[in-house]
Amino acid sequence: MEWIFKRSRITCFILLLIGSIFFAVPGWSLDPTVTDITTRSFSVIWTESTAGLGTCKLSVKKSGVAVDADQVVLESNADALARGIIKYEVIGLDYGTKYDYIATKKSGTVSGSVTTALFRGLVSADPEANDIVSNDIFHVTVFNSDAKTPALGALVMAEIYTNSACTTKKNASFLTGWVGSGMPGNPSSVNYVNKTFDPTDVSYKEYAPLNLNNLFADDPSTPSVVDLFPLQLIGDDPITTDVVEGGYIRVTVVPGITSVAGDTVRILPVPGITKVGNQGISSAKVATKIVFQSGMNTFSYPYEVPQGYTIKKLVETISASGGKVKQVKRYSGGSWPVASVINQATGIKISPAANGDVSINSGEGYLIIMDTSLPQNFYISGSPTPTSITIRSGMNVVNFTQIPSFYKIVDLVKAIYAAGGKVKQIKRYSGGSWPVASVINQAAGPKISPAANGEILIERGVAYLIIMDTIPQGTITVDPLLAN
Repeated sequence: MEWIFKRSRITCFILLLIGSIFFAVPGWSLDPTVTDITTRSFSVIWTESTAGLGTCKLSVKKSGVAVDADQVVLESNADALARGIIKYEVIGLDYGTKYDYIATKKSGTVSGSVTTALFRGLVSADPEANDIVSNDIFHVTVFNSDAKTPALGALVMAEIYTNSACTTKKNASFLTGWVGSGMPGNPSSVNYVNKTFDPTDVSYKEYAPLNLNNLFADDPSTPSVVDLFPLQLIGDDPITTDVVEGGYIRVTVVPGITSVAGDTVRILPVPGITKVGNQGISSAKVATKIVFQSGMNTFSYPYEVPQGYTIKKLVETISASGGKVKQVKRYSGGSWPVASVINQATGIKISPAANGDVSINSGEGYLIIMDTSLPQNFYISGSPTPTSITIRSGMNVVNFTQIPSFYKIVDLVKAIYAAGGKVKQIKRYSGGSWPVASVINQAAGPKISPAANGEILIERGVAYLIIMDTIPQGTITVDPLLAN
């Protein structure tokens, strides 16, 4: 779905001017406002009556401790600063966690707090995205007062409502996009360079893209707490499209101290969404790219396992894609039962046959030893399901069937700790070795050594070796969303 707001060219939407304070006049101002709250980041924006950064800054703390300086990023470029528009993005945060901020303006300070969003079923419908969620972009064009020159550095803020009167809002925080970000196209084209604007060329700098994928809302079931969940389309469930389809998007242009053309507040019907990523809703399936290289590989089925799916079925699927499996190993009760594969002209044969008939289980990991690499991209598709894993004493070979985006080994360790278990080590296979994340269990919580190994992202479709230190009750069930 693409929706492009063009001056005077589209007549099917509603234009409303909400109060004279939104006209682009020198007195236009915006106090520090939290925007773009996601699971790992949020932004704070405001305007100044004079150009330049000056003494402006943003400081952020978690439980009284300042976040690293490189986590607070000034997004405003030279064009934005010339307009007196200040925007900081705070990145690399923990999900579902409260942060306090102080915005230092040229005239004083403003403080506040924000809680990052929770993970709830973030999945990809685009195989090439490899588990990065991708939905729709809402395009807005904004020009300077000459109605011709792109309003570089102006900021667009958007909210989603269920009605044109804008009384019932869907998203919990503004979505924002810079005018000047442009859209995919050819920035070297003659029209683009000479600014002889051709409406068919969507790379022009008058576009401010708003990523509707970043829509998060307050959880109505917990009104007394800040509990944000994503409004993204999930997998192939068309029911979720009514989150924004048929609603209204209120677009507010923040011009700063430089005028822009036309109204700075527009209310437009959200068009029907017909795609999730690059696939139609009616047939959209989640898919994960699996890489099988010559030699050792780890594997876990990334979605709900189809009924009757066995080790032999997995080997046959890989074989049909051009790969040759040598062995499949499954960890069970302290040993690794082996399913050896004999590749014959008439097909594959498993020895012993009984090991080929073993079911592939959700959340369970396997070692796949390849005779030859898979010569082409190999995708496994399926339906995403809420997930948990069972952890036992000693070693476990596991992975989640549905992993939150940007979920790290340290997050997994914390989730196990919250469930009552203490991890000793987590190992992942990479390039012929097993990098180790050792865990030091302290009174204040687990600590990873080396710290860098704890920051490694958990990948869907592979497996991890979890060696437990203690499990008081012998077995625990771990939900990846259980703890920060």
